[in-house]
Amino acid sequence: MMSKAMDLSRLLPLRFRWRGEVAAAVYGELSEDETRSLEAFLERAPHARVEFESMKAAHGAMPDVPPQLGIDLAPILRTRLAEESMRGTADPGARRRLAFFATASLAATALFCAMIWQSSQPMQDARPEANRTVVAQSPMDAMLREAEEFIADRNYDRAYRTLEKAVAQFPGDSKAGGAQLKLADIAFENLQWYDKARTDYKHFMDTYWKSVTGTSEQGRIKQNWEMLEEASGVDYASLRDLEKANRAGGESFAKMQGVAANYPGTIVASKAAEKMADAVVRELPSGSGKVVAMEAARGRCTNAVAAAQLDFELGCIYRDNTADTSRARRQFEKVRDSGQPILAKRAEDALATLGN
Repeated sequence: MMSKAMDLSRLLPLRFRWRGEVAAAVYGELSEDETRSLEAFLERAPHARVEFESMKAAHGAMPDVPPQLGIDLAPILRTRLAEESMRGTADPGARRRLAFFATASLAATALFCAMIWQSSQPMQDARPEANRTVVAQSPMDAMLREAEEFIADRNYDRAYRTLEKAVAQFPGDSKAGGAQLKLADIAFENLQWYDKARTDYKHFMDTYWKSVTGTSEQGRIKQNWEMLEEASGVDYASLRDLEKANRAGGESFAKMQGVAANYPGTIVASKAAEKMADAVVRELPSGSGKVVAMEAARGRCTNAVAAAQLDFELGCIYRDNTADTSRARRQFEKVRDSGQPILAKRAEDALATLGN
């Protein structure tokens, strides 16, 4: 047992001496008088109270069942203190310091052992088995997160390579289809690697098409692939011209008109016509629809081929968006009679879809 009660307030300026009392209290080695004296001291010394509670918490973290090592550390501490007492240590403060440091070291060791013991136990879940939700991790997750970080940094080359590698390593993963589509979009929209994009979209359609069944993505993916397939016949020159026109700033309308004129009847020309309508819609009253915007763009055309292309687009809008068959027919007949052979053939085919 420790010595009889002391006036602990006398020891306050000596930072380490009172810690022996604290350490002994953690292991229940103080008499009732000593405990009362310690409590009185802790009331006057908030910083000592914090340390006392911390040591109690560390001691409390040890398991109720002794760890695999089978060591009860309290007897070791008592034996060690008794040995020091037998040696006749003259300085009571030294004994207190010894108690503190020995206890702190043993407590740390005990906590470490407890952590090892705890980690060896099976994890318990208080929830009924039926209520548990298991979230499966995809093997691709780490690579997909890495690709997203590259995209956020606009490092599209590295993002593409990472996604390409992910799909190659885990082609049957549930997230492989999304990764394949993402790399195709990056190749097409960000890197302008048109030949790769064409191959990547085709691979997606051949392998992962079911993943987008019934969604709006089907139309977008199919159109992108068809546009690439069509542009491959001119070595993707039409797509490169469309991209340049898109970056032309204030000259965008004129540049898009040139694209529509140079590649009439193509998907690229249709995209150029849409961009021309987008360019003028800012000048129109708020709420103006596609028909009004396209008509305004048609009115600004100075190239006959481009004008015929926009007339054809208007016919498609009337047919597909407003179901106005009579106006669609008039537009297609106008294009058929425009004298532009490629667009005239497209208009004849469109008229055939309307019937009599």
